[in-house]
Amino acid sequence: MMYVNAVTATIYLLDPLDKPTAKSDSMAAAKRFSEYMKMRRLTRGKWQWTEKQWEGGVVPHSAQQDGSSCGVLTLLMAEEILRCFPSVPANIIMDTSSHNMVQERERLALQIFADSVFDVNEHCAMCSTHKPAANWMRRLQMGV
Repeated sequence: MMYVNAVTATIYLLDPLDKPTAKSDSMAAAKRFSEYMKMRRLTRGKWQWTEKQWEGGVVPHSAQQDGSSCGVLTLLMAEEILRCFPSVPANIIMDTSSHNMVQERERLALQIFADSVFDVNEHCAMCSTHKPAANWMRRLQMGV
């Protein structure tokens, strides 16, 4: 995950594997980001963030312990960054055990479903197509 902090002009790359090259990877990303912003100015006339001296930064964080929890950890890191915003977290420590990753997957899935705009009364749960019959019945009941 790449976190761009415009206030401090710092690019943070957070990899759930917590590689020892995190600092150099972030510095390389900052250089590429700066080059992109300059190109954007030349080709699109967009001046935002072109004068900043972008640097790479590191936020120490817990490492992935299995081969399948990278997405969960990325979401948890993003949650922590948003929780601390506008400050940058000093570190992101979390329980990366297999048991906890299962619990976090379930919590995140339930949160996504709760925040979804999908309405089972209006759309098919299997294919998500609109249910015209439900609307027809509702209109009939409302006298429209």
